[in-house]
Amino acid sequence: MKKMVVIVLGLCFSCVVFGSPVFAGETKKEDPNKALFEKKCSQCHAASKINEGHRSKADLKKVLDRMTSKPACNINAAEAKQIEMYMIGDMGPAAAPGL
Repeated sequence: MKKMVVIVLGLCFSCVVFGSPVFAGETKKEDPNKALFEKKCSQCHAASKINEGHRSKADLKKVLDRMTSKPACNINAAEAKQIEMYMIGDMGPAAAPGL
């Protein structure tokens, strides 16, 4: 019986370790919207300021609309939509731990 338990635990461990993306040769792809967000928004804001807090989708949309309406902002409508998608996924309520 002990031998069977050891074999089952060994198989479970192997599946977890060797089935992980690291061992399977998979890597997490960088979100292209993140790169655009960092490039455009960091022109005026420090990363710590940009990434503070998790907000609702509506709040994030308001912030983005306010920022893109500024004369010095060089973000077009397509870029704004990409940045919005990144912000909602990364800083929205779904991304907040424990919410």
